[in-house]
Amino acid sequence: MSSTDVTSPSVRREHLLDQRDLRNRNIAQPKFGGPVDDNNMPQPLAGPAHPQLQPLFQMRQGNQLLATYGVDYNERLLDGFQNRHAERVNQRRNRLRGQEQVEDQAIQQQEALRLQRQEQQLAEDHVRQEREVQRQEAVRRQAQHADLQYEEEQAEQVRRVQRAAQEELERREEELTDQAHRAASVTTKIIVTARDAVDRGEDLNEPVAARNAPRMPRPQRLANEQNIANRRQAQVIRQEAQQPYVEPLYRHTLRNMEVECRNCGTLYWDIERLTSSSRIHPKFGVCCLQGQVRLDPFQEAPAALHRLFCGVDITAREFHNKVCSYNNAFAFTSLGVKIDHAVTSAAGPYSFRIHRGLHHSISAFHPPEGETPSFGQLYIHDPQTALFLHNENNRGHGTTPATMLEVQDTLEQFNPFIPLYKQAYQIIMEKPEAEHEVAAVIPGDGEQDVDEHRDIVLRLKQFDYGGGLKHISHLHPLYSPLHYVLLFPFGEQGWHRTIGSIQNADGNIHSEYVSQRCYYAYRLHPRRTDQSNLFYGGKLLQEYCVDAWASTEESELKWVRHHQKDIRADLYQSVKDAMDQNDGEIDLGQQGQNIVLPSSHSGSTRHMYQLFQDSMAICCHCRKPDIFLTMTANTNWPEIQEALLEYHNAGEVDDDPDMPARKQTAADRPDIVARVFYQKKKALLKEVKDGNL
Repeated sequence: MSSTDVTSPSVRREHLLDQRDLRNRNIAQPKFGGPVDDNNMPQPLAGPAHPQLQPLFQMRQGNQLLATYGVDYNERLLDGFQNRHAERVNQRRNRLRGQEQVEDQAIQQQEALRLQRQEQQLAEDHVRQEREVQRQEAVRRQAQHADLQYEEEQAEQVRRVQRAAQEELERREEELTDQAHRAASVTTKIIVTARDAVDRGEDLNEPVAARNAPRMPRPQRLANEQNIANRRQAQVIRQEAQQPYVEPLYRHTLRNMEVECRNCGTLYWDIERLTSSSRIHPKFGVCCLQGQVRLDPFQEAPAALHRLFCGVDITAREFHNKVCSYNNAFAFTSLGVKIDHAVTSAAGPYSFRIHRGLHHSISAFHPPEGETPSFGQLYIHDPQTALFLHNENNRGHGTTPATMLEVQDTLEQFNPFIPLYKQAYQIIMEKPEAEHEVAAVIPGDGEQDVDEHRDIVLRLKQFDYGGGLKHISHLHPLYSPLHYVLLFPFGEQGWHRTIGSIQNADGNIHSEYVSQRCYYAYRLHPRRTDQSNLFYGGKLLQEYCVDAWASTEESELKWVRHHQKDIRADLYQSVKDAMDQNDGEIDLGQQGQNIVLPSSHSGSTRHMYQLFQDSMAICCHCRKPDIFLTMTANTNWPEIQEALLEYHNAGEVDDDPDMPARKQTAADRPDIVARVFYQKKKALLKEVKDGNL
């Protein structure tokens, strides 16, 4: 029905009443005359089949609905929209509420986990604090026990001294009593003799022998009196020397090695400080010349080598005993020296002793025909072949294949000279056969001047171009790391002539460059921050110290050889004097050049002669010596034992009950023994000079 069909008010009223009745009976009017859905909402009628007539049909139906139903339909439609919106809002609110609940649960779980971790941390801190308290209590009890033991020992020593003094007093009283009895008997005899002489009428004021004897000359009489005085003094000294030994109340001690150099961190005993410094602000000059020497620290040793050097298991013990054999097996260079095997192989503490000079030699890539490759020749082979040759060359030296494999893998991973050595071999092999002789390995960027101290010459064959083994200059930076590969697994450079010195806090500088002696003095002083295996080297450390001393000695001898005019200008006429004595009839080729060692060089003829002359001068001034004393080092001195390092490794246990030692021996630390002996000797000389002995 359209709006044009409702023409009169009565008809319109009837229509509205009908619509109200339908509404009261809850009969839903379909939208556009169509069916209703589940929510009692009208659905649109189906339009015409042709798509082009669909918009016109919908517009016409809409007009009918607006004219028929009016405002009531709009209210129902608005209610439906509001209901749907309310449902969507409720759904969204429910979703948000669910998300908030999930987030609250997650936050609660995180808070519970955090509280649980805090409780665990508090429990661990409590356990750690209890352990620390227990440890401190144990240390305190140990200190109290040590103090009580020390007091008991001191009291026992005092009692022994008192008993000895009491015995000595009783003995002297007995001797005095005996002397008094003898004196009384002698006096009685003298009185009897005098009475007899008086009875015979003799003069007692002058003995008969003295009256009849000739007068002795004055010099002879003085000499006799001096001899009598010397005999009396010797008798007194002999009596004092025959007294029983009494334990001293005080023993000399250096205390603990815990004072650090403020410039380099070296550990010292307090007595080693400079005399110009105080105990509160100690200064030391042996290690770094009070801050003028500063060297880069060594890198931390690889884990495998650190376990072998510092471990306590059977493998580590075997490595400690054969460390020199393992080092020689993997060294690039060989050690050319005459070793005193009578000392190194003797029973007792190990001591590395050599004769004459010491040098390092490097061989060609290929050994002579019929010989097995060794030293650096093994690094041009694959690892399996090299390991086989290592084991064959060291058969009978006490090494084990498992340890050899572990050391080889470590060096293949960290040592920088192995790939460099292989690269040099490849370069030589790529050259024509006529050029198979030389390759140079030069540290630096290649712009430095190459001289005899900075190049290492490698050859393909042993006897090409000049013979067999070639010596490496002891002034080369790689002189030490090419041989001591276990002490320097990363190939750290050694001393060279361009290490610069720095000014210390006082603005002083000894020289422009660090000397060889100062370099080794810096390296051979232990520090708390040192992470290398140098001081765990044992026998290898002894060999390194001797090598360093030989290199320094050779440098000093070379300086003396090239500065003869400066040190012996008055003796430089030896050749001319020889010609004058022989009237020119002399073969100058047989004279040569006389090298004179000054008295400042320890061990030279002039040095020994100077010591002899000083001794004779002292005897002329102070008379003949009263004490002939020989002092030796005691490896059980507390200062030495406390300074030795302990073998330890995390997670390892000592699995060898036959060898329970977990600490170094004095033979493993010659640096500590030498420093302690020097300070003990100074203390003894001070006691002698002060007259306390």
